[in-house]
Amino acid sequence: MKIKIEVPATSANLGPGFDTLGIALDWQYQFEISTAVREKKGEPKLNMIKNGFEAVFNKAKEQNVPHLEVKFSKNILIGRGLGTSAACYLAGIEAANQFLNNPLSEEEKIDVAIKVEGHADNVMPAYYGGLQVIVKKEQKNKNNFINLRLDLDPKLKLIVLVPNFSMPTKKTRETLSHKISLENAVYNISRSVLLTHALVQGKYDHLKEATMDKLHQSERSKNFPNMYDIFEAATREGAHGVYLSGGGPTIAAFVTKNERNISKVMKDQLNDPKGIVKICNIVDEGLKII
Repeated sequence: MKIKIEVPATSANLGPGFDTLGIALDWQYQFEISTAVREKKGEPKLNMIKNGFEAVFNKAKEQNVPHLEVKFSKNILIGRGLGTSAACYLAGIEAANQFLNNPLSEEEKIDVAIKVEGHADNVMPAYYGGLQVIVKKEQKNKNNFINLRLDLDPKLKLIVLVPNFSMPTKKTRETLSHKISLENAVYNISRSVLLTHALVQGKYDHLKEATMDKLHQSERSKNFPNMYDIFEAATREGAHGVYLSGGGPTIAAFVTKNERNISKVMKDQLNDPKGIVKICNIVDEGLKII
């Protein structure tokens, strides 16, 4: 059996919305997953797909997990802050569910994905598309999370600047403080609310302030010394708001015009010939079988 799956790259946090906001991009990851007689030695992407695949078999109480052969599109970059792990886990989960004739519901697949991947702010936009607001419920029942999709103007784009080094989310999260001041909590709460309203209502002049953060970006910038210089260069050239995508090091900028010039100054400020810059649309569709 063989299945082809496409999952969008995602950008999470959007500045102040730590673990609560995520958005799907038209940077599409493609997977071709089939059964195999022998299994190749694992590498990170394959291991994540296998873990997602096996999690579905375990939940469905199926013991005979087949060996897999997986082909990937070349644009899947590990540890760059573009939702690669969520996409890989979801691809494995969807493939297993199809191979078993769909024993799991949509909610059950999402639940498995969040348990094995750990970050609902990437899983939700990767599966559903669009801009997703994610809340973990206080009282758990059938579904542990609320996700709310917000509709955006299709003219709004994101420039993503991808440096040629990785910042694994698990490693960078370990450096973040688990205790925050009341002042910093209010700072991020107010900006998260401003950000979602500004995006939905097209009040893009507020995005510079709305994408600021005091919970994670400053600490993570220690691994990326010129991060804030890139923020400033993009803003000077006309970007509405700029932030560190997920755990980094990708930087994302909200734009509605002057995209090429903004892209150029961001790349110039990065000063990395192997860095990638891409102008992305926000996509309404998430995971799909192709």
